[in-house]
Amino acid sequence: MKENIFNDKNFIAMINNLIDRVKAILDDNLLSIIIVGSVALGDYIYGKGDIDFLVVTESDLLSNNCEEIINLHDRLRAGEFGQFGIQLEGMYCPLPMLKEPKEYIGLGYYIGTGRNGWKKISTSVMSKVDHLTLSKYGKIVYGKDINEQIFRYSHDELKKEILKEIGNNIKYSKDIEDIYFSLHLLYLGTRSLYTFINNDILSKGKSCDWFMKEFPDSSWIPFIKYTSQYRYPFDEIEKKQVNEDYIIKNAPLFLEHIYSMIKD
Repeated sequence: MKENIFNDKNFIAMINNLIDRVKAILDDNLLSIIIVGSVALGDYIYGKGDIDFLVVTESDLLSNNCEEIINLHDRLRAGEFGQFGIQLEGMYCPLPMLKEPKEYIGLGYYIGTGRNGWKKISTSVMSKVDHLTLSKYGKIVYGKDINEQIFRYSHDELKKEILKEIGNNIKYSKDIEDIYFSLHLLYLGTRSLYTFINNDILSKGKSCDWFMKEFPDSSWIPFIKYTSQYRYPFDEIEKKQVNEDYIIKNAPLFLEHIYSMIKD
């Protein structure tokens, strides 16, 4: 079930606790805390996926900041702020890294889904599409609204990135037979096609709805309608119901179809 998460008392409590802890770490260097991803796009489903965030600082992090950030997110992953805190994934970075992603080299920190993916960063790890999402739809939960200062790539640059990412995922799909990766392929396809055509962003669910409305005669409608019921991770009922073989078999073929649509 989709939630209006910004009205959820547990989400509000988690955000307030996060703000207090981050302020204690960064002090006057903290500029903004922003929520992005499915939450910002109004497509969050309780308990599914990640809650994407961005902590923006005036200047580079200090080395001791990174250690304190690691300690904070270790506690979050252990459940200190509840389920919402466990789902947090994002980046700490100085504003110049977002304003000048092609040139600026500094110090930030990335908190990935897996603990082994956490790392110091010298440049932004955000994609060109991520920059578009942040600049248009980022939800400020603390500090200054810096969305208009975020560098916006041209539509042509977005198209090149989309083609490259889809091509790479088609290659990966030949070696990966995993249900969650297959779900990723579906949403990558529908969202990428929408952005390629419209120079804008839609969430996972809304991009599937858009595809079915825009291409009502497509032979892929049954696949999209079936597969878009599911998000990572599955609950116990979904694990019993889902036809994993059907999704795993067809997801790479669907992405190849999308690639052929936009490449031509």
